[in-house]
Amino acid sequence: MEKSISAFAEAYKNRREILENPGQYPEEITLFSVGENCSDCTNNYISVAQLVSCWQHEEYMIKCPKCGEVAYVTRWIGNVGRHHKDKLYWLVRAYCPHCNTNDYVRSTELKASWKEMLKLVPKMPNKSEKTNGYEGPMFTVAEAYANMSDILEHPEQYSEEVTNFLAGGLGCCVYSRSVSAAELVRCWQHKEYQVECPRCGSVAYVYKWVGHLGPGGYWTVRVYCPDCMTEYSSINILKYSWGEMRKIYNEVVDELNVTHTNGTSKTNI
Repeated sequence: MEKSISAFAEAYKNRREILENPGQYPEEITLFSVGENCSDCTNNYISVAQLVSCWQHEEYMIKCPKCGEVAYVTRWIGNVGRHHKDKLYWLVRAYCPHCNTNDYVRSTELKASWKEMLKLVPKMPNKSEKTNGYEGPMFTVAEAYANMSDILEHPEQYSEEVTNFLAGGLGCCVYSRSVSAAELVRCWQHKEYQVECPRCGSVAYVYKWVGHLGPGGYWTVRVYCPDCMTEYSSINILKYSWGEMRKIYNEVVDELNVTHTNGTSKTNI
């Protein structure tokens, strides 16, 4: 979904206005990706405001290979592979306002690893934090992990829905729960919701599951790895049945004494 050169030229031209009023520029303009190969990438969609904010960091500035002037990184694909801790990339593109080009550049020109580049991407405001009329994306799984300590200490402040747990089969859904950030983080304290990341070996956290009624197992399991900073799916990664996962979640709900999400009772569908 990467935009044309004119979109980056417009963002560069209006960068001062964008930095002063980021809430007015939520349109997605590019994406930063991470994966072992290009077909396995997890995409992070980047808004105009986020990209221009990244351009304020030297890590997103490189020397244009054509004219030698400063160019600004607009796209990168990080390579996790076996050397995920190294500064490895599949692809890097940069916009040069002097040449008015958005060309491929050598990844060796980058000063930081893809992990460091991803950390520089600012979060857009939450829906509860209106900025200049823009209602940003809902609370994300990554934000839930980043704020884990505060969420555990003040769960009543994190009732916003972040994911859901489901189960069904043969065209019917027999279990459906919308899950708040507070509930999800509490689930993460249980070993059943912790798995080994197949990419880097670090602890990854289950944030969504869809149980299969037929032969058992799952239709979908999604996990978040804070070390890779990626989300991915794997139906074979859990050792526990969705019934056991459901039991833990129900216990968490009882502990938090939470019976409503977004004003509706949590009941089976």
